[in-house]
Amino acid sequence: MIRSRFVPLVALLAGLTAPAMAQVQRHQYEVSARVGTMNFDQSAAIKNGSVVGVDGTYYFTSHVGLGWYLDATRAVTDGSFFPAEFTFGDTLFLYEVSQPITVLHYGLQAVVTAGYRRISPYVAVGGGWYRFFLDPQVANGPKSFTKPMFALAGGLNMRLGAATGLRMEVRDAIHTDFDRDRLNPVGSRFQPVRFPHVLGPTVAEKGTTHNVQLSIAFSFAPGRGQ
Repeated sequence: MIRSRFVPLVALLAGLTAPAMAQVQRHQYEVSARVGTMNFDQSAAIKNGSVVGVDGTYYFTSHVGLGWYLDATRAVTDGSFFPAEFTFGDTLFLYEVSQPITVLHYGLQAVVTAGYRRISPYVAVGGGWYRFFLDPQVANGPKSFTKPMFALAGGLNMRLGAATGLRMEVRDAIHTDFDRDRLNPVGSRFQPVRFPHVLGPTVAEKGTTHNVQLSIAFSFAPGRGQ
């Protein structure tokens, strides 16, 4: 009875330590598709949204690689940061104005993995650009802006087979030179004047924002199983 209980445990340990299927090989290219959520910095005046992305990494050694990343987030601005004031006769109306936006991240990154087991941690450091696309109906036409960004990521890479894997990742997308006023859809004639403190942001604006991305990815290494 005791021996039979240890059989599954031994099999599990053997799978975790099998390097032939688990380790990243040198001169190998790996592509991943990921999906998750983007939690924007509170000062950015953007509500959390869904994110999809792809990335590719070429491993020069079994531990170090260089690659690229691209992801897109669909979100909505927080209208409480952008109040509008409408006056009709002796009646005053106060509104919170929001708009849907699309945010792109793209750039290059270096990846370092640790260990050869089926489950291995990794970290990534990169840089590139972020681009905001505003809603054309709200912004009276297509409008966008692009600024530099940095990326710090870490997670666990779980090998499912010789050529496939599953990855769980936490990524900090650091937006530099961020200007929250660019997201304000309220024209000058509708800015709060009579009651400017009734509505409006309670969080100070920051030029550098930290936006946390939580994602799960499916990875594939062409030719690994051959």
